[in-house]
Amino acid sequence: MAEQWINPAAWSPKLVDQLMGRGWKTFQLDLEGGLLSDDIVGWVIAFVQARGAELVARVPADQVPLMRQLARHGVGRFLVPGCADASEVEALARGLRAQAPSARIIAMIESRSLMREIAQIARVEGIAGVHFGLFDLCCEMGIARWRDVD
Repeated sequence: MAEQWINPAAWSPKLVDQLMGRGWKTFQLDLEGGLLSDDIVGWVIAFVQARGAELVARVPADQVPLMRQLARHGVGRFLVPGCADASEVEALARGLRAQAPSARIIAMIESRSLMREIAQIARVEGIAGVHFGLFDLCCEMGIARWRDVD
């Protein structure tokens, strides 16, 4: 069954509580852009965990040390953009799980070539699923209106 989570653009206690009141149980912490301070990241992790919700951290594939640090602080799932191929996804999963055995990766599929490797990616130990990066996929396919793609 497909899972849904939400990425609150503005992390505030009131917003998270309102979203949880509407049924959201999983939240995304987007660290791909690097716009959040360490204090905010720490607050988000503690706040979400204190409410019994789950966090999916979006961390680029080249930021394994950050993933390991977040895993030590209780983050268990990572949405990972920026992998070139299935072997990179596998190496990333193996490296992360060596430090955090329960950590799971959701591989972000952002290219046609990676789409062709989904079956191989799905067999990698430590992969919890895939997520399609529609913006990058549509750009590669020459589709300008990526929000309206069928």
